[in-house]
Amino acid sequence: MDRPDLSWSTYSDSFAFRVATLRAGLGMTQDELAERSGLSRGAIQGAEYGRGGRPGEFKNPTLRTVYQLARGLGVRPIDLLPDGDRQVQIRSPEQESLAARAGVEEVLADVVRQRLGRDSVDS
Repeated sequence: MDRPDLSWSTYSDSFAFRVATLRAGLGMTQDELAERSGLSRGAIQGAEYGRGGRPGEFKNPTLRTVYQLARGLGVRPIDLLPDGDRQVQIRSPEQESLAARAGVEEVLADVVRQRLGRDSVDS
């Protein structure tokens, strides 16, 4: 049975979106996240932009990096991973539409509320 290749660019973009959204929602700068996670600011920027050094290259963070970011953000590693709670598709579902992306933002806002111990997140 032939299986199409995974569209990594969509997952890389989704991971980057999640890291940046959570960091901003928690009111952290990239420097603060770097200090809390033990990563360099450049590593934080790379994680948030999801791009490699060459055109068309997408970041592929190591498992260690995922865990360091989760610890620095005070969230579960699963909160950073697109499709972490379901069967992996060829393409990250949240990349299909703005509505799907907004749904992910709502889930991440709940994570931020829990992390900050608040009932609402200031915009």
